[in-house]
Amino acid sequence: MDDWRVVISNVGMSPAKKVRLTWVDKPSVFVQKELDEMFPIDSLNPDKFVSVSALFDKDASPPIDVQLEWSQPDGEPALDRYKLYFS
Repeated sequence: MDDWRVVISNVGMSPAKKVRLTWVDKPSVFVQKELDEMFPIDSLNPDKFVSVSALFDKDASPPIDVQLEWSQPDGEPALDRYKLYFS
């Protein structure tokens, strides 16, 4: 297993509130203790970022599907899904 860092950044113009990171359809590659301590992020301001550890064997596993959830400044929920490739 290789130790990687996944960076989550706010490239928007407003703070993202209650930011959560979850995996989709397979066991987490993330260090659960770190996820529990870090998320949800109360507020991630524009141009700011956080990074989280991921344990991943790039030669043995396909890309990982993750979901990022947050609240817009008006309280509306937002969600994006991403495919993480480690190389």
